[in-house]
Amino acid sequence: MKKYLRHYSWVLSLFGLWYATACDTKLDDEFPTDIETLTITQYLEQDGEHSFELFLKMLDRSKIGSVVGAYGSFTCFAPDDDAVNEYLKTRDYSTVDDIPEDLLRLLVEGHITNTEHLAQTLSQGAMADTTLAGKFITVAFGEGGLENITLSGTAKIVKRDVKCSNGLVHVVDGVIRPISDEADGVLERRGDFGIFVKALRETKVLEHLAEAKLKYSLFAEPDAVFAEAGIADYEALKAKYSAGGDVSDPANGLYKFVAYHFLKNDWFTSDLTTYQENAYQTFNGEMLRIDRGSRLLLNPKYDERGRITENIFIDEVNIDLQSANGVIFELDNVMEEQTPEPFVFYSDFFRVPEFRHTFRTGAVYTVDEVERWSALGLTDIYVSGGGSLGSQVIFQTYGGWFEFVTHVVPKGKHKVAIKFRAVNEDNVGSFYVGIDGQRSSRIIDGRTDSGYLEFGTYTFEENSTHVFRIESVRPGRAFIDDIRFTPVTE
Repeated sequence: MKKYLRHYSWVLSLFGLWYATACDTKLDDEFPTDIETLTITQYLEQDGEHSFELFLKMLDRSKIGSVVGAYGSFTCFAPDDDAVNEYLKTRDYSTVDDIPEDLLRLLVEGHITNTEHLAQTLSQGAMADTTLAGKFITVAFGEGGLENITLSGTAKIVKRDVKCSNGLVHVVDGVIRPISDEADGVLERRGDFGIFVKALRETKVLEHLAEAKLKYSLFAEPDAVFAEAGIADYEALKAKYSAGGDVSDPANGLYKFVAYHFLKNDWFTSDLTTYQENAYQTFNGEMLRIDRGSRLLLNPKYDERGRITENIFIDEVNIDLQSANGVIFELDNVMEEQTPEPFVFYSDFFRVPEFRHTFRTGAVYTVDEVERWSALGLTDIYVSGGGSLGSQVIFQTYGGWFEFVTHVVPKGKHKVAIKFRAVNEDNVGSFYVGIDGQRSSRIIDGRTDSGYLEFGTYTFEENSTHVFRIESVRPGRAFIDDIRFTPVTE
């Protein structure tokens, strides 16, 4: 009989789902009770340790219950009744029926992803893919590692890795809330960023970012950090950095101070730790250097032996706080505008703005899915997920060319190199490469040339992006990783 059930378990699962839906009752004892044979909704109905009556009502009202009650490979971060009741109190709702339908759907979708995530596969920062609501859940590990995981700053995992027939359930003690507030609202709710919040609102930097339609990463000092620097309130901050006049004028010193705290993209921790060292353009146009040590270091300075003499740390717990259009990090020191000393800079293909949040590891994308390259002779793009290929982007051309915009590169003179991986196969091509219309005379053979291959020296007058181009000489694939910019100091 057991063998019979194993071979036809999918039939029983479908019948069980129909029976539970049609009769609106729990499964009878004649159905399998092993958790792995239950769908996510069936598990939530039958778990004897936690009650999910309210979350199940939310699933039903939002029509998402039928999604996680059918075939798939989901992860559901399920708040128990205590968590939902606490949320209802904070919003002055009597029951889940009082939650507006649009908000309810966002709430429920914000607890579910389309892929399975075991707790041991989670890493600090944003998760690899978005929820059904299209937002990222952020992960923070406290003391105790897997026993102390906080999601999006509001919910701790209290029971993890419950395997169901269509995915995983992690029980959480809080509701993961949709993010609707901008940075000033998020920090105001925290209660310990009053000085910086006031500066944000007076300078109107957030409004200017919105006008420019820019996502952002914000590095913010709490009041305690300002106090240690002798800045007791907003007026003291204004007196220190502004020489007078309208603080919402981009030429004003206080405006420049605040704008320097914003990067021009919503970079999460996982984005900022791609390399040991890198730089990002701030909203006031200057570059901010971020190095990866045991913690993230902002604008570090080193002595002749490579030892750190000065730096600002990002708080390890209060990272990746999300606002409506960005990500927020807490600082442990006051961050003042400065120009980083020249250093080696990398532009990773996988993380350039055109790829980020679009391409996923292990996927193949055709020209129909990449509109910018549809007429450029590009056949497909493959994002490698490791193994013998490493973490690389594979482009395939047939007599054509393609180009894309790099990260913002620090101004100055640089030797530029592209990282190729040699693959001695018939379908691998050879190529010209170049920057900003200046094509190198060197032909790179993808079958034999490997490592960082220098193809020219370029002088950049401003901190800006640049157009990288690769042209096919012998049609075929190109296995590439990143572009390296090495400063030339004379």
